[in-house]
Amino acid sequence: MNNHLSTVDNGESFPNRNFLLTTKFHLPYPPVHHVVRDRLYKTFEQTLHCKLTLVTAPPGYGKSTIVSEWVRHQSISACWVSLDEGDNDVLRFWTYLLTSLVNVDPRMKGIHESLSQPTLMFSPEQLVTHLINMLIDTPGKLVIIFDDYHQIENPVVHQSVSLLLQYLPNHIHICLISRNEPPFPIGALRAKGQINEISIQELKFTKEETSSYWSQQTGLQPTESILQLLADLTEGWIAGIQLASLSERSGQMGTLSQFNGSHRYIVDYLMEEVFQRLPDELKLFLMKTSILHRMNSQLCDMVTNRTDSREILMKIEQSNFFLIPLDSQLYWYRYHHLFADFLTTHLKKEMPNEYKSLHQKACHWFIQHGHKEEAIQYALTAENYELATDLILGIVSNLLRRREVTTLQKWLRQLPSSFIERPDILIVLTWAEMLAGKYENVNLFLGKINSALQRELQDERIIRLKEEVGVLENFNALLMGDYELAIKLLMELAGRQTMPDVKIWLDYGIELNAGELPLIRGFYGMNGRMNLTYQFHQLYDVFIEKNHYHETAYAAYQRAAFSEIHYEKNHDDLALKHAETSIRLAKSFRLVGAYIPAIIIKAKINQNEAIEILHLAKAYLTELNLQSSYWSQLLSAQIIQFELARGEMKRVDKWVATCRFQELAEIPPNREFEILVYILLLMKEKKYGQAEHWALRLLNQAEKSGRIMTRIETHLYLAEVFRRIDNSFESINQLTQALKLGEEYGYLRIFSDVSFDSKPLFKQYLQVKNKRSQLDIITVVSKEYLASVLQVVGLYDKNDESKGHTLTTRELEVLQLLSKGLSNKEIAAKLVLSEGTVKIHLNRIYSKLGAKGRVEAIQKMNKMND
Repeated sequence: MNNHLSTVDNGESFPNRNFLLTTKFHLPYPPVHHVVRDRLYKTFEQTLHCKLTLVTAPPGYGKSTIVSEWVRHQSISACWVSLDEGDNDVLRFWTYLLTSLVNVDPRMKGIHESLSQPTLMFSPEQLVTHLINMLIDTPGKLVIIFDDYHQIENPVVHQSVSLLLQYLPNHIHICLISRNEPPFPIGALRAKGQINEISIQELKFTKEETSSYWSQQTGLQPTESILQLLADLTEGWIAGIQLASLSERSGQMGTLSQFNGSHRYIVDYLMEEVFQRLPDELKLFLMKTSILHRMNSQLCDMVTNRTDSREILMKIEQSNFFLIPLDSQLYWYRYHHLFADFLTTHLKKEMPNEYKSLHQKACHWFIQHGHKEEAIQYALTAENYELATDLILGIVSNLLRRREVTTLQKWLRQLPSSFIERPDILIVLTWAEMLAGKYENVNLFLGKINSALQRELQDERIIRLKEEVGVLENFNALLMGDYELAIKLLMELAGRQTMPDVKIWLDYGIELNAGELPLIRGFYGMNGRMNLTYQFHQLYDVFIEKNHYHETAYAAYQRAAFSEIHYEKNHDDLALKHAETSIRLAKSFRLVGAYIPAIIIKAKINQNEAIEILHLAKAYLTELNLQSSYWSQLLSAQIIQFELARGEMKRVDKWVATCRFQELAEIPPNREFEILVYILLLMKEKKYGQAEHWALRLLNQAEKSGRIMTRIETHLYLAEVFRRIDNSFESINQLTQALKLGEEYGYLRIFSDVSFDSKPLFKQYLQVKNKRSQLDIITVVSKEYLASVLQVVGLYDKNDESKGHTLTTRELEVLQLLSKGLSNKEIAAKLVLSEGTVKIHLNRIYSKLGAKGRVEAIQKMNKMND
């Protein structure tokens, strides 16, 4: 997979994780001749006392210039991001800001790095919330400036900016430079006096500023009549005044007095007058280079077939002819948008046959210099669709990994239908829809893909594409919560012929963990439905083994999930084996969402070395510049949980201050684990009322979202809280709810893994159960399941006569399916076992229960449950 390269100021390139254009972070450099505007500097001082400064005006009013001059004049700490159409991708938008913030606060590097592998369940709200938490500790006042904000049309980006404004810390200020007001509510900010609005009235040149500018441009003091003429025609419009000065220098000022009309007509008229007076050679250069969104001398040489572009660019800049430097080394430039539009219009009119070929030349230059993403739009404009398609497919994994689906979809929409209907392009579109969260469209696209595949000759390539579609369908079923379908589809995948070249989905490297511990708490564990998850990952294991995908990115997640499942089933040897494999693969592919869950399983199994293992993991995150990411937060929470279990309270206060739990209006799914640790801390501090409050909040959200693991854990924590405040009735009620869910969904280790001594809780439960009092609150669970739980908790009585008859977790699963009337073959399919293995389990069950067959075994099971 080729990495996209990005150019730094000196034109050198660096690899994919720094794919952003560094020129977009630079404050615009002032023109050769510019007017110092002290009156506006005073207006901008209010910025530091408001949440939002809004600078709005049509093009040509010097919006960007005055904001950048104010920043430099006041030596203000500021982050600048120049926006374009590509920044409608929400992740790209925020990545640019975070990258700019790193220069102000190096801690932001952790958030930036953590965005390089967004998850299938990515939430802009989570990103912005985390950013806000980081900004709270940023030293001093800071102004975040978005230039050309009118380029943003994506409602999701607007919503995320609105969220940032809503919770912005007092020392952070936003400045939006735009041609119009942003399309999100700002009325509340106005009412509170939190907006500093600067519009045309403030921006247009005064008579004094016009005079100063004219003198600098022409070397002549303007007469009163010229100043009045400029005021009447331009009304302080800076672009018009600039063009008038160019007319004066070219000897055409007299024609200005003959002209009346709007600003748009003035600019067309003046540009035409100025442009026509230029040497033909320069006019040709300007027209040919007008297609370039950014340019340097090498690129201009390529497009114009010249060798002196560097000298020409310098002359254009010195003459103040609408050329804007993009960096301090004067390596990259762009034309003023008005001027570029004018030149492009002339190019299409006078050289229509060259318009496409110029884009083709630009495309090849960007490809040769490693800028494939920039090359794509030039290829599309040149109508070289074959090249554009190849370029898109060549970088699609990077785009999907960065969730730049808006940009991807914009490109694909420009392809002819014959290209869009290709199965490989449809697959890319389907991934884009899935990553954009438009799950309702995914089934429609999958139908189109399958229809397209049926029309194709069934060769090896089509078989491979069908495999990719199978994977897509499987992930879609998981995300939609159709878990039975996900298992069915994976069973079909595992049963197909071996296909060693399923490339696209394996190359995407999309993060499958949205920041959850354990990994199987979330969608990859079917929201904690352990029994179904076990089936799914057993099939996944078969799929990986059969197709030799042991060393792929997704194997890292499967091994991490499998290690968690085996740990929950109390199979430490298998859990550790899979965790070690996942750690190795995750480090190889830099998949932190697989690494963190696996390293925690390793720490839990190696209790004596747990803290050391986790601190080494934190050091590894520092190597990856992820020390400020939510992955590091999760590790910190796990360390605190271990320390609390050992009675250590040293780092608790600092951890709580960092997490800022009190600021959470809602509990995001990726913070459930942290909240559970916080509840444990509150119990340790005997703040039982607060512990109950947080546990009930968490339980309510878990019930709404169907998160089984979180429900069980919260019931257990509530049971312990109520036990400690002597509310035995409610304590037993909460524990029985946890046990009921645990048996239904196949949990075991969870009852001993709560980091507090759960023995008193179960002793209380057993006392009530044995006395047969309060039986109305005790939900019936099987005797075998309860015995298994008690054994894990450490309460199983060695002298209990039933000990010798205790069934294993697997045997319980087989017996439960047997009681539902399933045949050996059906049980084997359900548990992904061979029929021979099912017969072995049944023989052991009959032996332990002293049963002669199915009917008697079921009868004895029912009798034990009575």
